[in-house]
Amino acid sequence: MVKKIKMPWTWTSELPDWSHLPELAVHLMSTKVKSIVDYVRFRAVCSSWRSASPPKPSHLPPQLPWLMIHDITTIKEGITLFYDLWESKMHKLHLPEIVNMWCLASCHGWLLLTTTSGQEVFLLNPLTRARIQLPPFNTELKYLDNDRDAPFYDCLHLSVNKLTFSTDLTDPNCLIMVFYQKMIMIQICRVGEPRWTVVTSGPLHSYEIIQDATYYNGRLYLLYDEAMQIVDLNKPEERIVCTLDPKLQNFRMRFLEGKSGVYVVITHSSIEEDEVDSAAHNTKYDIKKTRKPKMELYQFQEQSLKLKQITDTNNTAVFCGWRDFFLAVCSYDWDSVDYVGGNYIDAPGSNYHICSTKMDSGKSEVLCDLDAGHFIESLMWFQPSFH
Repeated sequence: MVKKIKMPWTWTSELPDWSHLPELAVHLMSTKVKSIVDYVRFRAVCSSWRSASPPKPSHLPPQLPWLMIHDITTIKEGITLFYDLWESKMHKLHLPEIVNMWCLASCHGWLLLTTTSGQEVFLLNPLTRARIQLPPFNTELKYLDNDRDAPFYDCLHLSVNKLTFSTDLTDPNCLIMVFYQKMIMIQICRVGEPRWTVVTSGPLHSYEIIQDATYYNGRLYLLYDEAMQIVDLNKPEERIVCTLDPKLQNFRMRFLEGKSGVYVVITHSSIEEDEVDSAAHNTKYDIKKTRKPKMELYQFQEQSLKLKQITDTNNTAVFCGWRDFFLAVCSYDWDSVDYVGGNYIDAPGSNYHICSTKMDSGKSEVLCDLDAGHFIESLMWFQPSFH
């Protein structure tokens, strides 16, 4: 005897009723979606699809960043613009929380917002509208390695250029760290703490400016012009200082976020000669000298305390952001996107272009032109996430 299977639609209907698909089938389909925007659309099909797919999925890969555009005309109305490279589309999110606030940095889908005075400080997830309150910036600080109070300076917090977390924000022991652009200190806190804790350069570099900083595996890495300092947060009095290769000291160096390990990006330019037609000089070719941007990627070796250059960059895309912030995205997750592998993507605020440049050759192309009608105050890469 053949058992009849009830289909979710009748053959006489014009369109199938997809809302009656088995819950397991809907859930399996949802795990095949990798774009966060497509996942939102998937859950919006109907109530049964929404209940069969988790609101905070764990299968989504790290997303291609959106370009957060601080347009002074729309921000007053609580509208924030995000340009999505994946869809070549501008998203408009209603975020009244951002009105009259400074957006200092972003990390893992969260924005760091503060008032000019620094009295109000919080994290905001633009997709979920979740909000996490942080200690104010305009109160006394404390030092990590002793019990002394540290002074605060008015409006110093407006120079924050990077935000990072030690673990997931749901972990009560998660450290939230803010790094200041070209300063001599870093501030850390946990959710619920009343004030920030200060990590300074230490006696060896007490007056030297920290060019950049990053966190990895319980340690802070501080980058100077000629050296790198490693601070174990469990033993802040014990610090390791590594002198950088003299060949690298003349270039601009910044840490690369988004990869497991400690990576450094070095940017510079080179003068290259190209042969061009020249009828004016009665010669077949003229030599034209052009300045081309170059980017090199290095990984810090924990055993040798040296930087080792990564020659194969085809599996990495580097997004160059506001205030020298660099974010990496693995091309394995986005192999269908041509501009990801081996490129760095830049969005300078002066010409409204998003450009992709090959790391090895320096060859550039314009990916898109932003609407020049926007009154752009700042641009920031934002990696959307539900968590």
